[in-house]
Amino acid sequence: LDPALLRQAARAVPLFPQASGLLAAQARLRDGATGRESATVAALVDLGSTFSVCNWKAVAGVGKRPGSAGVRATSSVLSGLAAPGAGAGFQPLQVHEVDLEVKLGGGAGQGAVRLGRLGLCVADLPALEVPAATDG
Repeated sequence: LDPALLRQAARAVPLFPQASGLLAAQARLRDGATGRESATVAALVDLGSTFSVCNWKAVAGVGKRPGSAGVRATSSVLSGLAAPGAGAGFQPLQVHEVDLEVKLGGGAGQGAVRLGRLGLCVADLPALEVPAATDG
């Protein structure tokens, strides 16, 4: 393992309880190819997931949309709980992939924990509809 990554892993990242009962951290996405960085977004913490998913609103912060350079459509489909009012049950959601740098934390008086470049799945899961984090 990279010693620099281990040093970062020893730093605490503040978590914020959401109305849903889930925990979130402040996060920023960065496109290494363009240098464009998103505003702070709320990143839900899911310790049981084997992959990371973000929504289109989050990746739009670095200028990414379906068909953008670096955004790959996949044959993968996630089963997302239908949004309230959309009928009971689950709906299939197409998954895209994009490689972006991720930073967690970094609020007032603390340094961000840089996770480096990650392969993120992109899909508009209803669970990702959380209030935006603030920069302050």
